[in-house]
Amino acid sequence: LPAVRQPGRPFVDVVRSYRPGQRFGSASCELSALASLLHFTNGATGQYGRRKLRAAPSAGALYAGELYVVVARVDGLPPGLYYYEVDRHRLLAVRQGSFLSDLQGALERPAEIADAAFAVVLTNVFGRYSWRYANRAYRYALIDNGHIGENLRLAAASAGLADASPLRFCDDTVNDLLGLDGRTEAVCALHAIGSPGGSRAGIATAVRQLVERQTLVEISTAGRVTERYHEATKLMPGDRSASTGSESLDSAPPTTPSTSLPEPSSPAMTLEAAIDIRRSAETFKTLPVQLADLSFVLQMAASNEALRRTQGVRLFAVVHRVAGLEPGVYEYIPSAHGLAPVSYTHLRAH
Repeated sequence: LPAVRQPGRPFVDVVRSYRPGQRFGSASCELSALASLLHFTNGATGQYGRRKLRAAPSAGALYAGELYVVVARVDGLPPGLYYYEVDRHRLLAVRQGSFLSDLQGALERPAEIADAAFAVVLTNVFGRYSWRYANRAYRYALIDNGHIGENLRLAAASAGLADASPLRFCDDTVNDLLGLDGRTEAVCALHAIGSPGGSRAGIATAVRQLVERQTLVEISTAGRVTERYHEATKLMPGDRSASTGSESLDSAPPTTPSTSLPEPSSPAMTLEAAIDIRRSAETFKTLPVQLADLSFVLQMAASNEALRRTQGVRLFAVVHRVAGLEPGVYEYIPSAHGLAPVSYTHLRAH
């Protein structure tokens, strides 16, 4: 792949201006843009001994997440299925041909990715985590897929590209498309990328109903917990009225904050620079964090209006050493940009 380029948009601007819900235009994508996007999504951005560290955090730096690309219109790259080889920053051809329509056919709402230039499919090789983390490996695998997807969305926005992230798709159809067994390695998420083409308002509704496999098929209690849980939560065609689960949660009643947070300053760091140095800390200094810095972190985490659709998700801060703030547990109230105390118990010992 071509050398990585850094568009250089400020990190804060990308986060605050990110807006989902755009249609895709008909323009093709440059190969250099795809190369940079893959690098900042999950590419090698550091070195620790002989191990290459990736752009997205990973439990124990074991990196179970992998990227596959379904190419439709990328200049200089034939349409087909590709695997992103991180260490060499290159694409390995899996199958040649036009497969974006096959990917659309696996979606509950195929129109969501109509006219995309390419799609990035995120998979997990679960065994890379389970040998160390046992049954909790499945949690860490999905959390890490979230880190990878977060990088991808922000890097796409920084490059001026639109994205769509359909949540409901037939797992086995996409696994078969990529040639995966769906057990040792399985699809966990997919993202479509392309040139922006206007608002996605009025996009076609679902053309099929997908339900969790557990509601239709008895899942064996034999085997690993990770495999059983992933199998049970796969989607497949069926009548959604048969599902016993609920996809929405009621929001908690609003809380009145007692501590107003200062308006943070905007650091000049670019998004790409932030991804390049994104690492899990091994140790922390004992100096207190400034309240303005905590204010910035919380605002970036929850202030984008795109998050209003995530009902039921609440953000708490467990405070040990923040200048001007008593140790304890606080809930962040985005609408007021303030903190509401939950408990003044010091949880450091817990």
